[in-house]
Amino acid sequence: GAKNEIDILAFDPVDAVLVFAEVKARSRNDRDFRPELNVDHRKIRAMRHAARLWVGKHAYDGGYRIDLLSVVGGKVVGHLKQLSWEEQVG
Repeated sequence: GAKNEIDILAFDPVDAVLVFAEVKARSRNDRDFRPELNVDHRKIRAMRHAARLWVGKHAYDGGYRIDLLSVVGGKVVGHLKQLSWEEQVG
């Protein structure tokens, strides 16, 4: 079967959307090798697919987005919101 692409599933009460988050972690900070550099179009496409599968399976009809969290040495050092945003229409 397909590998699970979602690290964290959360709800953002401010935007009132479900958040599918990918976590990229490093043990130490290196400006030339930031955790978010690991995310390419294939990864985003896979996450989008995994999010759609979850939404379909759970009959979720609200909005959702895909975020990227960068963690270095156990601390969140970056949070990219809206790698992909899906609004339910209709």
